[in-house]
Amino acid sequence: MSEEKIRIQIPFEITREDIGLETGGAVVEEAVLVRAGEPGSGYVVGKSAPAKTDHFCLLGRICPHDPAAQDIHFMIGLPLEWNGKAMQTGGGGLDGYLPSLTGIGLPADMPGEKDALGRGYAVFGSDSGHVLDRMVPVECDWALNEEMFENFGWKALKKVYDVAMKVIEAWYGKRPDKVYFSGGSNGGREAIKILQKSPEDYDGAIVLFPVIRFLIQMIAANETVKILDRLGPDADISMEDAVRVMNTVTDILDDEDGLKDGIVTCRTPSKLQQYQIDEALRKFLNEKQVAFLHALAADFKMPYALNNGSDTSFGFQVLMGAETRGQIMNAKHEKDNYLSAVAKNMISCFVMKDPEADPLKLDYEKDKEAILHAADIIQADDPNLDAWFEKGGKMILIQGNLDPMVPMNGTIDYVEELRKRYGQELDEHLVFYLVPGYGHGAGPFKMYAPLMEKLENWVEKGERPEVIEATDVNEATFGRKRPLYEYPYISVYKGSGDPNTAESFVGMKLTEL
Repeated sequence: MSEEKIRIQIPFEITREDIGLETGGAVVEEAVLVRAGEPGSGYVVGKSAPAKTDHFCLLGRICPHDPAAQDIHFMIGLPLEWNGKAMQTGGGGLDGYLPSLTGIGLPADMPGEKDALGRGYAVFGSDSGHVLDRMVPVECDWALNEEMFENFGWKALKKVYDVAMKVIEAWYGKRPDKVYFSGGSNGGREAIKILQKSPEDYDGAIVLFPVIRFLIQMIAANETVKILDRLGPDADISMEDAVRVMNTVTDILDDEDGLKDGIVTCRTPSKLQQYQIDEALRKFLNEKQVAFLHALAADFKMPYALNNGSDTSFGFQVLMGAETRGQIMNAKHEKDNYLSAVAKNMISCFVMKDPEADPLKLDYEKDKEAILHAADIIQADDPNLDAWFEKGGKMILIQGNLDPMVPMNGTIDYVEELRKRYGQELDEHLVFYLVPGYGHGAGPFKMYAPLMEKLENWVEKGERPEVIEATDVNEATFGRKRPLYEYPYISVYKGSGDPNTAESFVGMKLTEL
């Protein structure tokens, strides 16, 4: 089917009875034909990537049940040549914008590789029910409305799914044969959360660096602000020194895998390596600055476990060589870098329900009920995936060891909780790769891998992924390749051969490095 015409009446209405959760109904208000190469639809960091394929872009909104709540704005991409499948995409950060339809399903842009739309998928996503000023993407006062807060947690995903299924059926004459989810960061959290809440809807998922313990992580970030306050202005680290920290640590840890290539492989520095790192840092940092780095790298533990037993936010990879500028460090002791600003607003609005409240005055006992309520809505740490596994669901999970925003040990801990629950059965539903040098979609090894193809083959042909070849798409090192081994294995250099080819690497357990 490749007809270049709108196949439904615009406006196209979806009744509230067609949506599984309470809404005021929905409407598709616009349908536009977008040609390959034209500016794509959606908003990602101030611009839209060019479309990779001809498609219709449908824009609409889901009306709230609570008249005080905002609409959920959604977008659906319908290819001229449909493959009979659909892929939902998650958002990022605090959502509040329409994600781009271009690039869905790809961990990074790779010349010549097709995204989900290009492979014939119908794709869809939303702003999760609130609109943010992209110049100040950390505001959270929308969460004071409970319906909007729950929409952000997961309910918008289900509402948009139900609407998309009705639209796709009306457009093509049938519902999709398979439905997948793809998301990273908060979108990765959304992927895991919706599989817990609405498992019957999805056949497979691509999950990248998920913020599984979003609330605890923000509480931990809030605690680092307290530490910085106690240490005083002498603990501030400039942007220039943040780069020196990254380069210094990388230089010490770089050859852990037998190759000096700018890619750190280990999970945790040894005691000797940590001593070497500290001594090297003291050559240009003072003791308070070094202490602050150690505070950022340390685990934070809540005084009690939250709803699903989680009580820990694992330390950031600042002493592993992760990029830290703009995410964690602040140069002027203003406490308004991205991470602490998100933490401040999340705690004041998600928990304390007052945008003017001082998050540094969060009281773990007095605010316990509110903390547990917020955790129930946004955390994705429930290891109970029974219903999705019974359906036969499959997940490819990716985490970089140099992610500056999502502690890798949090993702590893969730996988280990799943392993405790399911044992060897987990291998039928999950494959997890820890990627050396990969950050939050960037890093010294900015990874591309054919994850959609691998997931399709697993779900539709029963071919479970094993070793996957990944390609670095950084401009300076473009084209170098590494094999991805399933955790707890990781790729190490054999000691000979071209270091830019996957054949020169073998798998080794992290514990053996």
